[in-house]
Amino acid sequence: MQTPAIVTLGLTLLLGACGGAGSGGGGDGSAADPSRRAPSGASHLPTTELLAAAEFGFRTDSELRLYPLGLPVQPATLRVYRRAQSYDPGRGITIPDGSSLLATYPWGAVGGAELHLTVGSDVEYLVLEWVPVGRRERERSALLNLDGGSHYNVYFQ
Repeated sequence: MQTPAIVTLGLTLLLGACGGAGSGGGGDGSAADPSRRAPSGASHLPTTELLAAAEFGFRTDSELRLYPLGLPVQPATLRVYRRAQSYDPGRGITIPDGSSLLATYPWGAVGGAELHLTVGSDVEYLVLEWVPVGRRERERSALLNLDGGSHYNVYFQ
């Protein structure tokens, strides 16, 4: 029977043409050679240890405490925005950009409160808007420039 010899010869030629059985099918064995791998785009620099203080953090947010002053003692809503839209000289208020609302706080009949707020490091100022429940009082606003501090007295117009 000569058929097995022909099949064996055919398989041997096929394996030889594909790179052989011992190289993992990678042709000349270059897949296992790190010097022949495609570049990854990153340079191969020696690494060094980076040390940071224990209190170091990647967060750049700031915790603020705001103390609104000059507001009537009555139920209202106090809203905090990160951008102003315009100023209305007729009413004497800064109109906030509604899309930049950061927080809304209830303003109770007891008045004065301490507000806690977290803002990003890119926020340069805040617009606070006091809106009374009912219309005994007019709306009031305040523009607060942030200077890097964490406690601010906010005086309303």
